Amino acid sequence: MTPVTAGAAADLAEGAAGAAAGAAAAAAAAANGPADGIRQSSSASCVIADRTIELNPLDWAYRGEGSANIVMSYCGHVPALKGMVLRVCKERPDSHHPGAEVVAGESLTGGSAGASEAGSAGFPEAGSVQPEPVLRPEERELWGEVVPELAKAPDRIDLLHQYVSRVMAPLIGEEFVEAGIAVNVPRSFLQEVADHIRPSRPPWRQAQGDVDLSIGEALLVTDLTHLHLEDEEWEEEEKGEGKEEGGEEGRSQEQREQEVRREEDHGSCCGYNGTTFCIELKPKTGFCPSSPFIAPANHVKTSVPRFLMHQQLKLAEGEVAESSTYNPLDLFSSSPPRVLTALRSLLEHPQNNLRIFADGRLLLGGHIHRHGDGGKGKKKGEKGEKGEKGENGEKGEKGKKGEEGEKGEKGKKGEEGEKGEKVGNGKVGVGLAALRMKEKALEAAGLAAVEAALEGFVCVGEEPSNAAAAAAGSTDAAGSSSPHHSSAAPHLVHPRVDALLALATECLVQSGAMEKLLAAQKLDTWDIEGTIHAYNQFTKETGEATAAAAAAAAAAAAGDDRGSLSEITKDCRKVLRDFLIAATAKDCGIMLALRAAIPGETLEASQKLRSIVCPSSGCKYFYRLSIMDLDIKPLRKMPKYWSMDQQIVRNYSSATASGNSHEGTANGVL
Repeated sequence: MTPVTAGAAADLAEGAAGAAAGAAAAAAAAANGPADGIRQSSSASCVIADRTIELNPLDWAYRGEGSANIVMSYCGHVPALKGMVLRVCKERPDSHHPGAEVVAGESLTGGSAGASEAGSAGFPEAGSVQPEPVLRPEERELWGEVVPELAKAPDRIDLLHQYVSRVMAPLIGEEFVEAGIAVNVPRSFLQEVADHIRPSRPPWRQAQGDVDLSIGEALLVTDLTHLHLEDEEWEEEEKGEGKEEGGEEGRSQEQREQEVRREEDHGSCCGYNGTTFCIELKPKTGFCPSSPFIAPANHVKTSVPRFLMHQQLKLAEGEVAESSTYNPLDLFSSSPPRVLTALRSLLEHPQNNLRIFADGRLLLGGHIHRHGDGGKGKKKGEKGEKGEKGENGEKGEKGKKGEEGEKGEKGKKGEEGEKGEKVGNGKVGVGLAALRMKEKALEAAGLAAVEAALEGFVCVGEEPSNAAAAAAGSTDAAGSSSPHHSSAAPHLVHPRVDALLALATECLVQSGAMEKLLAAQKLDTWDIEGTIHAYNQFTKETGEATAAAAAAAAAAAAGDDRGSLSEITKDCRKVLRDFLIAATAKDCGIMLALRAAIPGETLEASQKLRSIVCPSSGCKYFYRLSIMDLDIKPLRKMPKYWSMDQQIVRNYSSATASGNSHEGTANGVL
């Protein structure tokens, strides 16, 4: 299944109040039961483990949404659907215009990655008509010769499902990727779902669009912020043999004795209450390119990670108030000290690259929506969403008209109601310092919440990667390229959070997922400066040549190796496919869910779970590492990819030459 997360698939921070209201409404609906007529006319069905399961539209509670999708969590009583979320597409701005252009690349996760420019294929009612394929003609030609199912995909849901299951999962590994269950849903089901969740949706999200009734499919996926050995639990519940929550029925005497002995030996070092902690990462590109097509003026990108260079551009444009020191090369290094260093850097500047959840509740990350955000602000006059509850249950501050509920693309209301300048055109708003102060306050509150929630879950003494902890924060023999941390670094102030990062380090290194993901990223053999020539050649062959493609190819360095140019143009289709697959891998997300094992638990119920043991405490943890946000990238954006690459490098080179680059640029890299 393509994993959906509370963070990446939906904007939980903004939809917290709506999600709570949605859950309450769904619980009430489930308790009262819908009218028979409604259930018969609006239900859909799917097959799980060879069983046909009915989906009732009133059993789904609003979880959150992004620009492209709405995500709902299951609140009914069917055991097989517990721990699942349902994802439906939102209507696009052009969806009411007949003949609107439909392109690939729409992010179906609602996360920070991916373009949002796809339209919807006409699909008034499931099975009523034969829809046109969602891919553009040139994209169908590019992908159809190797994956015919992609060329035939009738809508965005099926396109994502086919791409993940037939392209990305075999490449990265079935154990880390899930394609989901595509469910045919009638228009009446979608209409009732839309009506049911509408009161729970934030008004500004409603203004972006409603459920797209023209797409006859939804995607049923796992909620990756939770971790259960659900197969065994569901079977017990169906047989009426499950124990009550907090009770002893259904547990063997041996299991109870083991737990007592474990608690006597280790006190409260590990929690057995079933809490799942989930770390969401946006790792970005884990290598520096090497290609004969990289222009001499751009040679810096062969030694400085793109993420660090991009931070400088974001800083210059006011999209971030302080640049991150996170180095993706550390995270992908397979060296525990360097991996831990990368995680600590993300903890210091989470931005949209790190989020932490406890049982699906967002505790850290994703609080502030920047006025830059790719030039797309909220609509004018929108008010901030109500703040989340603090760790002690107090209500957070109500969002001001400013960063959390900012007025429009022009940013007229600044951080504290100050009048700001336009952003997105290179000018920086006047409230960046205040923004960073507010960010720091929110991050501190989030870290405190995570630290408190981790009590009894981890040990704060000798954590699994104590050697890494000693080495982190300085450049070492392992080749870590991140700078020194200050004495106020978050991991020093919050030892339980740091112990969680140490556990995460063990999981990332042990799983082998990062190596597979890096291999997928490295399918980008020629870099965009070489691949743009393949794009130009392909558009000529297909009769879809554009001025943008020709201009980009003409401006790109041809390189000294003319044989390489011949190789690219001769095999332009494979070069393009590999580049687009690599782009998906570079823009993906990682969900790492951890739960302390209950004595006697096994992994037989789910082969996707793994286990680690804390060497200092002996505490055992189950974890699941999933790679998500694996959307297909749009071919027609190749010129844009090239121009963005040039802009990032030019800005970084200029900042470095003028001495204005942030001190967070990698030591030993320049």
